Amino acid sequence: MSTSTPDEFDALRTIVKTLEAFGAHDQSRILRWTAEKLGLGEVAHPVSSGSGAPAPAAAGRDTTKVSGTATDIKSFVAQKKPKNDSQFAAVVAYYHRFEAPEKKDSITQADLLDACRLAVYPRPPAPGQTLRNAVNAGLLDRADRGAYTVNSVGENLVAVTLPGDGTASSDSSARQRAPRKKRPRDNTKAVPKRATAKK
Repeated sequence: MSTSTPDEFDALRTIVKTLEAFGAHDQSRILRWTAEKLGLGEVAHPVSSGSGAPAPAAAGRDTTKVSGTATDIKSFVAQKKPKNDSQFAAVVAYYHRFEAPEKKDSITQADLLDACRLAVYPRPPAPGQTLRNAVNAGLLDRADRGAYTVNSVGENLVAVTLPGDGTASSDSSARQRAPRKKRPRDNTKAVPKRATAKK
């Protein structure tokens, strides 16, 4: 039996080499799973969607927390106040990618309908078409078949524009630019010129 102490740097090299094959989001997810498996304190909630089956108990814990935390989808949608179905789809995709306890890169029709139910948002008559409309609006990109991911334009919309005040201010600023009174100034300049001509 070998009693040699494991080298920390060897372990680090093994972990890095293994994770190199994955994307950044998957890497962070795997590290969260690892930390939870080793019992290294309170860690961000693991993702149940994606590859493999990480601990079923963890997935069960997440579902109980989704509706109870401050970052549940109902409060997130209420905070962002999307003005149409395409914006709603972007909000849902953004939530699942960056805010949800169970993060994932893309959403499907099922995710959109589930968000409608949890956020008490009117169900679109054709959820698949809603996602495609969001793609046409430049807010989502197609991922896998039937899956859609929020792009940088959609991220900007949700993170910056969508508390709702931004669109109102842009409309009001457009209205403020409209009234320009240049005609009275031109008329007053024209009158003295005619008077001098008569003299």
